[in-house]
Amino acid sequence: MRSILKKQDEQKKQRKNNIILGAILVVIMLFSTAGYAFYGSDLTAPQEKTEEMGIEFEKTDYGYWQFNMQGYAFETKYLPSETADISVFAPKTLQDYQSKPLYFGIDTEEDIQALGNQEIVKNLQNFVLRTNYACLSEDCSEDYSIKNCSENNVIVFKQEDRPIVVKENDCIMIYTPSNSTERTADAFIFRLLGLK
Repeated sequence: MRSILKKQDEQKKQRKNNIILGAILVVIMLFSTAGYAFYGSDLTAPQEKTEEMGIEFEKTDYGYWQFNMQGYAFETKYLPSETADISVFAPKTLQDYQSKPLYFGIDTEEDIQALGNQEIVKNLQNFVLRTNYACLSEDCSEDYSIKNCSENNVIVFKQEDRPIVVKENDCIMIYTPSNSTERTADAFIFRLLGLK
């Protein structure tokens, strides 16, 4: 009889401990959920925002600036003020690229400036028909079609010490140091959008 009473006492004690432990876990879950609901937005990094030339720029988690213009979303690595020292003598607008192919002119594989090309494609993809690389002469060492600047929209990146964007024979020539291709591409994008 005593062993039956001991087992019943042990079971009651175990049940009581389980109820207490369950109640503690429920309280912890409630407080953690409530804490996240009230303070969760404060745990993420605040978005940096700035305004330039009447346009609001918002920094993404991955370090780019997003902004909207003319009903389209754009995303650049730099702000217009950060490209102010880059001269852009290229009288083109977005309409010059609307529904037309865009080519990046190269003569050798070394002419491919991936970061600059990506920056331009990312921002013009809603406007251009398609993008591709193109050779500018028959002497090209790559296997791309040959395009003519006077008939096609062609952008050419060339390595230079000082960044500058100019129009030469209807080609857009982006002269830039290798560590500044995105910044120089952004200067060209801002010029297309009328922000430069």
